Amino acid sequence: GKGINVSKVASILGCKSVAMGIVGGSGGDMIEKTLADMGIDTDFVKVSDETRVNMKIIDTKNMPEIKLFSK
Repeated sequence: GKGINVSKVASILGCKSVAMGIVGGSGGDMIEKTLADMGIDTDFVKVSDETRVNMKIIDTKNMPEIKLFSK
């Protein structure tokens, strides 16, 4: 989510941060691994439900943005 994006930008700028939130299932595992691979510390609350995954498709030629949300 937005907090994770802030942690990513902070990392790129050379600042230390801790990404926090609620994660679960294989989606949560993927988020944690991706952030760990980027060198970003995490402190997530783990739940039994699957983390929702959202995607954005951006047409770089025409610039419209399509957001896809999972239930």
